[in-house]
Amino acid sequence: FEQGPRTIRPKGVTGLNTLNMIQDLGLSEHVAPIRPDHPAAKNRMIYANNSLHILPSSLKGVFKKNGPFSKPLIYALFNDIKQPHKELQDDSIYNFAERRFGKEIADYAISPMICGICAGDAKEISVKFLMKTLFEWEQNHGGVVKGLMKTMFKSKVNENMELSDLAKKAKEENWNVYSLKGGLQTFP
Repeated sequence: FEQGPRTIRPKGVTGLNTLNMIQDLGLSEHVAPIRPDHPAAKNRMIYANNSLHILPSSLKGVFKKNGPFSKPLIYALFNDIKQPHKELQDDSIYNFAERRFGKEIADYAISPMICGICAGDAKEISVKFLMKTLFEWEQNHGGVVKGLMKTMFKSKVNENMELSDLAKKAKEENWNVYSLKGGLQTFP
């Protein structure tokens, strides 16, 4: 059933440039967007301890305990905020997630996600390679939450960047992710 990556994020300069390229290649009619109200965007699940667990899809949900986690997910953010700054050149994604957010987040969320995205071991893959922005927030601002807060109001998209009609539509409709009908193998 698995045929590789199924979706692309349309966020940031890279995501918008990808949409521009898709339109330039004449593939716009093959794009299948996933909007925020779509069940696939709302119902995120993880498999742990021989059971499926639904992840919170709202702000209110992070304040409630959700299996397989022993505490509400908001504690992971508190953990990031209270961690002392640690200057590093690089780290594994697993070590980064465990240090910033706790062992359960690393074990039940990050490690399986990395395995699914790149069929790799989160303990072996560089955080600078796959999650560069999060690592830079930690190194430059002392934590992921602090970095997010400091950069939240800065536009990452160059105001002079020319957007295709497809990229404009993705921004206007706030697509979470998108795919191509027939699979992403249509793209290359």
